[in-house]
Amino acid sequence: MKGDKELRKKDLELLAPVGGKNQLRAAVENGADAVYLGGRIFNARIKADNFSDEELLWALDYSHIRNVKVYAALNTLIMDDELMEAYEYAKFLYEAGVDALILQDVGFAQLVRRGMPDLRLHLSTQGTIYNSSGVRMAEELGFERVVLARELALEDIKEITRECRADIEVFVHGALCISYSGQCQMSRFLGGRSGNRGLCAQPCRLSYNGQYPLSPKDLCTIDSLGDLVEAGVKSFKIEGRMKTPEYVAVVTGIYRKYLDRYLKDGHYKVDPEERWALNQVFNRGGFTEGYLFQNPGSKLITEELSKHQGVYLGKVKQQLKNNLIDIIVDSGTSLKLGDGIEIRSDKLPGNVVTYIEDRGAGNLRIGDIKGTVSPGDRIFKITDKELNRTARGTYEPLTEGVEKYRKKVPVNMIFTAKEGEKMILNVSELQDRSDPFKQGPVTATVESDIRVEKAVKRSIQQEEINKQLSKTGSVPYAVQELEINIDNGISIPVSAINALRRKALEELSCRKLDQSRRLIAHIHDKAAKKWMKEVLAVSIHEPRKARHRSGTNYIPMYDYMMSLQNNNGRISEEEQAVRTLPYIYNISKGRLDHFIRANFKEIVEACEETGISIGNLGWIKEFIHAGVRIYGDYGLNIVNRLSEATFEALGVQEPLWSLEIIEDRRGGDIPLMITEHIIPEKILVCRNGKEYPVIRTSIGDKCIILSGDDPIRKF
Repeated sequence: MKGDKELRKKDLELLAPVGGKNQLRAAVENGADAVYLGGRIFNARIKADNFSDEELLWALDYSHIRNVKVYAALNTLIMDDELMEAYEYAKFLYEAGVDALILQDVGFAQLVRRGMPDLRLHLSTQGTIYNSSGVRMAEELGFERVVLARELALEDIKEITRECRADIEVFVHGALCISYSGQCQMSRFLGGRSGNRGLCAQPCRLSYNGQYPLSPKDLCTIDSLGDLVEAGVKSFKIEGRMKTPEYVAVVTGIYRKYLDRYLKDGHYKVDPEERWALNQVFNRGGFTEGYLFQNPGSKLITEELSKHQGVYLGKVKQQLKNNLIDIIVDSGTSLKLGDGIEIRSDKLPGNVVTYIEDRGAGNLRIGDIKGTVSPGDRIFKITDKELNRTARGTYEPLTEGVEKYRKKVPVNMIFTAKEGEKMILNVSELQDRSDPFKQGPVTATVESDIRVEKAVKRSIQQEEINKQLSKTGSVPYAVQELEINIDNGISIPVSAINALRRKALEELSCRKLDQSRRLIAHIHDKAAKKWMKEVLAVSIHEPRKARHRSGTNYIPMYDYMMSLQNNNGRISEEEQAVRTLPYIYNISKGRLDHFIRANFKEIVEACEETGISIGNLGWIKEFIHAGVRIYGDYGLNIVNRLSEATFEALGVQEPLWSLEIIEDRRGGDIPLMITEHIIPEKILVCRNGKEYPVIRTSIGDKCIILSGDDPIRKF
């Protein structure tokens, strides 16, 4: 077992976000093992720069030559009339050579599995997986990796990796959502833009009741990478497809350093300068480790602003004419020309600093600062010119069209030169042990255009050959071992050696890229389209399942069991008058999961007649195996007939369609989000005066924000 654990550690992956070409360079050149990106359609960050088809092919080439994997996000919910377009785009990604697709929609995932069975599928965090039961269901649906919900504690992660086969991916840095991902309707109902469709308007970052009770600080686990390694995490994911290339460079480089240091030494201590850099490049009022070790409570939430707050610099002394102000900076802080600042005043004035006069003892006179400020106003440095310049230096071309590379693939060379014969150069990359699907190291063997001649005056020496073959500055390779086999007394032009080296490395790159390209198997493609056509044809005239089953009285599972206990195993006369259906919340993590596990047999017996409504993947399999009728709830996020058919094939009856398809909001109170964070306010009042009730789940460990319409079901 120890050997397996050590092998797993060698297989770890640092996964970086790339919203555009510069972000990709920044991620790769600063040590990412893999990157995730979005194409032109169906990704959850559709407002990022993203990649055109041509740019995506470039991204795959750039990454694969450097042994960096590329995961493409198609992680939105997909409607019936979009399925064919999404499938054809998935085919393009498959043939282009993406290493995996990140998906949310389970029906679309089944379509991709049928058409491209050898393509790896990752279940997005939008899939709302938070326990081992959910991971096992994801495995059954064909997902080889699961991106866990960001609300999990370290012990939860350990339990999942111990009990499940799928690779586990967790977020280690970046923005947090206050709602469980995949279960948020707030953007759709407040802003008309669905987060599950890639258009989140971030209403959680707005002020409510004059504060920011729904805006979490950013996640930062830089001190806890060792804990996550030992917990069995496979992929360490940085959030930020909407962030700058400088952000990607800084964060990726720092996490690379300390992940490697832990794997080498078993411990590390974060340098204060690098901790400062993480804060400077982006933070929302500091960082949090989320729910990794405990529920952070109020410490999760940013206190003042929901945007980047920079690093505290000092205070205003006085405002002068000509947009000048006198400030006093704290010891240990600095300000330079070109830095950007923001002053916490009524209208947050700020600017890039274009003038600095050092007046001694931490006193500075600066400009050009437009806006009114007052003595005592706090000053924050929003951007650091030198930090950004250094970050850009890691990935920007030296000059237009001339790349420089930090990320180099180690190769071995064997050079042979015999008199009267053509020179031969064999180049082989070292085996990439992180990819179990590779057949072995890629090799290339090339011959020179000229034959080796006997030296007339001076023979070439091995040291000269070594020097020329080791020159790989213009390509992303580094010679690790070089074997030279030559006859004595021969003459070889240096230009010929250089030409042979270039030819060999170009051939190696071509072979690597050829290895990553695929051809769609016609038989699989035909079968996938046939299945989709059959499912859509059978159900095309059937109405989507109503969100609420007419005449049904929904009761939370815990309340239902307590009612039976209080009534000697019988439901009340009031509940007998209508159809009673106990349900498990879309999120059962915590007390409810513990209750279900502890009372599973009793729950099965109690629900023998009624069945259970379930809106998450976590408990479907267990109750079906126990012989209980399962009714699908809206949390399964069914928006197409393929997803409906997928759940029905699992044994789920009458699956409700997602809240995403509701156009008529008069149907009753809608749960806008469910959160692990306990919100103290009972009513949230938006800036436009609209009120949103906040309630606790019946078992009391989560909050639900409602749309504020008439309630239909109990929560």
